[in-house]
Amino acid sequence: MLASDPHLPPTSPSIWHITHLSAGDLRVCGVSVPGVPGVMLGHNERIAWGITNLCPDVQDLYIEKLGAAEVRREEIVVRKSDGSRELVTLDVKVTRHGPIMIEKDSIGLALRWTAFDTEIIDLDTFLAINRARNWDDFVTALSGYGGPPQNFTYADTDGHIGYHSAGRIPTRRTGNGRLPYDGATDDGEWTGYVPFDELPHVFDPPSGTVIMANQRIVSDDYPHYLTDNWRVPYRARRIHERLQTKRKLNVDEFLSIQGDTYSYPDAIFAKELVNLASSEEWSEIVQAVDDWDGYSNAGSTVLPLVTEMRKAFRRHILEAAIGTELAPLFEWRNEGTFLDQLVTERPAAWLPKEFGSYESLLLACYREAIDALSTQLGSDRTQWTWGRVAQVRFPHPLEKVAPRFATTTFPQNTGGSMPTVNAGSRVSLRFIADLSDWDSSRLCLPLGQSGDPSSPHREDQLDEWRNVAPAVLPFSREAIVAATQSMLIITPSATQFRRANESS
Repeated sequence: MLASDPHLPPTSPSIWHITHLSAGDLRVCGVSVPGVPGVMLGHNERIAWGITNLCPDVQDLYIEKLGAAEVRREEIVVRKSDGSRELVTLDVKVTRHGPIMIEKDSIGLALRWTAFDTEIIDLDTFLAINRARNWDDFVTALSGYGGPPQNFTYADTDGHIGYHSAGRIPTRRTGNGRLPYDGATDDGEWTGYVPFDELPHVFDPPSGTVIMANQRIVSDDYPHYLTDNWRVPYRARRIHERLQTKRKLNVDEFLSIQGDTYSYPDAIFAKELVNLASSEEWSEIVQAVDDWDGYSNAGSTVLPLVTEMRKAFRRHILEAAIGTELAPLFEWRNEGTFLDQLVTERPAAWLPKEFGSYESLLLACYREAIDALSTQLGSDRTQWTWGRVAQVRFPHPLEKVAPRFATTTFPQNTGGSMPTVNAGSRVSLRFIADLSDWDSSRLCLPLGQSGDPSSPHREDQLDEWRNVAPAVLPFSREAIVAATQSMLIITPSATQFRRANESS
């Protein structure tokens, strides 16, 4: 069994397009994206694969003197609302490390980024994966991948599983790029990229499972620097727990894991509120959060309170540590585990000076949360539901000028302080591959296959996506024939075919 549900910002139309390709000895299905030939995520007759972002550090900043920068003039033709065209010029300052992103007086910050490297090879990778028959073919295909670093999960019909990271991750002359380098020196120069065979990977692990949820995947003795900014481990931990319930799981059980909404940080926070209760002033809080099962759902009245308290707790901790101006700018993907450590262990060194105890701090957070929810949702606390706080939208770039492009908005079941396994609106597709029976595999998009507002297929997969019940993805010829409702055959004329050949 292999499951994949890549997380991306919600958009309409979807970045993905469900595709089945059959050409000669090539038979593959899954999803494609515009501009990349072949299927990017899916399965063929022998293997299935998924994709999860590795999230490494592939950008560095350099402090540069602007006098040494080259000025490149870009000309952009812009069509105005009245149909006329206007030539807009933009002066771009570029140094040996990359373009200047921020400047003040005579100093600028230049960005070096792997995405600026023009020799990146992407197109052949996925076609090679589409034709892969085993692990060795799969790894060989990935070895030429140069796009954003990803973890590629793998399973095959012989019972093998694994994953291999792929993509360009820089190695540096000194340091790891946490802070800007002095651009006038060579200290921050990139000396190359982490060799492909030294990127994280595993084949047939003893556990019998592979879990990729953007969590940390290397130990302290890993020889290369990937990042210090791993995602919180909650989703990986929850998936691991769910996979331990049985030796074998079926498609429905894998879908249940994809739909899991248990929120670790909020459950931990709520439990600590009850543990700290030591006065009558706490009785109202205990009554509100006690016996909560920790699951996120649209009707929950506990989750809005706990998440608002956690926000207030975070704000007080950060403002005491780095000041009120910097606190709103601070971002760290794994901050959730640190906040959990503070609320459970309550170290005196991190307690803001204006509070005599963590109990008084959390009482203040409670009052601030009540005020915030009253302002946002009104005074009736029975109406303080998570579904009113968290709304799902799939914005379309044209909806502001043409309202018909706007999509359905509805309450969200998932979320909380950190993403649950079911990450809600960020789940860009749901895919389950059953390697014992390809015709039992499942796939759906958040909205539908079409981006045309007038198409019946614009939102016809929405209920499947919301209910974590994607439709069967037929693969065998017999299953496809049985499922076919309509067929469109596009036949180029001989003249068009001849012209195409001449132009190529």
